[in-house]
Amino acid sequence: ELLLSSVVLRLQSAEPFSKQQHQGMAAAAQFPRLSGICRMVAAGSTESKVQFVTSQGAGALSALQLADLLSRKITTTYEGDKRTVHVLVGNDQARLYENDLRASTHRAVKFLRECKVKSAEFVIPELPAIPAARAAAVVQQAALLTNYAFTKYITRADKAPVLLEGLSVLSGGDSQQLHDPTVETLCTATILARDLANERADVAHPEFIQTVAHHVAKETGLAFSVIAGADVEREQLNLLAAVGQGARWGPRLVSLEHRGGGEGAPWLMLVGKGITFDTGGLNLKPTGGIESMHLDMGGAAATLAAMRAIAQLRIPRNVVGFLALAENAIGPMAYKPHTIVKSHKGLTVRVNNTDAEGRLALADALSYGQAKYNPSHIVDIATLTGACVVALGEHAAGLFGNDDAFTTAIKSAGSAVHERVWPMPILPEHADELRGQMADLHSTGEGRSGGACTAAAFLREFVDSGRAWAHLDIAGPGMYSKASGHFPAGGTGFGAQLLVTLAAQPST
Repeated sequence: ELLLSSVVLRLQSAEPFSKQQHQGMAAAAQFPRLSGICRMVAAGSTESKVQFVTSQGAGALSALQLADLLSRKITTTYEGDKRTVHVLVGNDQARLYENDLRASTHRAVKFLRECKVKSAEFVIPELPAIPAARAAAVVQQAALLTNYAFTKYITRADKAPVLLEGLSVLSGGDSQQLHDPTVETLCTATILARDLANERADVAHPEFIQTVAHHVAKETGLAFSVIAGADVEREQLNLLAAVGQGARWGPRLVSLEHRGGGEGAPWLMLVGKGITFDTGGLNLKPTGGIESMHLDMGGAAATLAAMRAIAQLRIPRNVVGFLALAENAIGPMAYKPHTIVKSHKGLTVRVNNTDAEGRLALADALSYGQAKYNPSHIVDIATLTGACVVALGEHAAGLFGNDDAFTTAIKSAGSAVHERVWPMPILPEHADELRGQMADLHSTGEGRSGGACTAAAFLREFVDSGRAWAHLDIAGPGMYSKASGHFPAGGTGFGAQLLVTLAAQPST
């Protein structure tokens, strides 16, 4: 209770990012970076220009420059002091697609950063297969998201990566500026989610994430609430309490509420897993698997960032976002394998493995949120299972659900922002594996096979009938082992843009 009081006082009187939280490290900007990294600027004010060219349409280049372009897929010309970067986007302009533009934009931004360029304009060619506005949005997104590095703890100037500070996007035909403010807002959300996930867990603990959420709420007009301290058990969030009971920073359930749809309109509920560090608990993770577990709160990071963007864009819909926050720590107070816990819903759960903690935190958040808001649609998002990474790799999230129209809408939203998802099944056999003898449910299936599916089946037990529900397992795309395209190594912010795009669809 004393800890809870200190949290409330800090929220009322202190700035969200104190020197103590920064641990005295010199930083060029406050982290997380709520304003993004690169701003959109007026055409003609930049240092460099990027031209997308095809091998058939590079007639203005000299033979030597063309050879360089075909060899490296990029070459440079100069007109006075202004550099023009020619980036190869394909062979035939009539057969260029969005992924070609993404890859070429990523290549161009990497090159500009290596050249220490601070601002650039991207000239969009006329592409028969892609409308100009869509092509510009793809380029803008790929440029803003390639232009990312988590630089907070780099104190030596010679080691700090150079990042673009200004960007403009123009049409090649009439030089019209094609800046899309919505794309900029979405990318800023992704950068916020990345910064939260990439921050180390001794800083980004549950109280810190709560404080950031409170700051975001005050900034954007979102309604904020938190259940922490003794109130966690008082509200019967016993699964969440069990996960976090061994940690220095207590578990908590944060909510952010956007009433864009008006009184009586149905609610869309988002629930993000926020395990700020996952040791595995007493089922301890080994060396090689534990080091990156500050990233295990990627679902909560995406949810928080999405709620901020939803408020900024004034999406005309009622949306509530829950952050289920806890550290899964080891110590004398840590919960134990085969402990039986009564959930908020009333179902009893035998904890088969303390390293399957995320589903426990999510289960109570799902149950509590439904009881309070009676949502028509629910999405939970979590870096949940290694099994999903085995199934799909790092480039797509597993999508589970109970409503075909809703999962189709989620897949469409993900495709629109290049956050790809893939439908996965929950078969009767997956649910059967969870049936207990001494408790209503076991928290995991009987073996390692089908682990992503049994985890989804467990979560489905906490969804009331009649509600459209989907589960996004982002264990792969939420935390990359190495950079790929505009997704960096580490926390990628995956899911933030998908959730905002979904919320903007009136039919879901």
